[in-house]
Amino acid sequence: MSHEIVDAETFYPGIDLSGDAEQFIRAFFTEDVRPSLSPELRDIAIKQREAFDIPDHAVYKDSLDSFDILGGYSETHGLGHIYIFDRAAIHHIVVKGKDARYKQVAKSIRER
Repeated sequence: MSHEIVDAETFYPGIDLSGDAEQFIRAFFTEDVRPSLSPELRDIAIKQREAFDIPDHAVYKDSLDSFDILGGYSETHGLGHIYIFDRAAIHHIVVKGKDARYKQVAKSIRER
């Protein structure tokens, strides 16, 4: 498992996402967010979604008082991606292993 705080200036190589990072990342998992992005960012978000290889039925969405969680698990890659959007930062957690491990991490985040 790994964790990083998303830095909008360096998160995606060659693109400064300052002001757009949250919508860009949400577009990986939520199609209705994509129209709010520039055509270039929309295309990159779609390509990133394809690279993650997370099927629509495997997307995890949750909202709590002060933060939102978006993510999903790819059986093909044996990886789960979890993004936590809070007031101060965007957190990216990558979970390697089986789907059950990914679900356990997502559940523990929700319970905290």
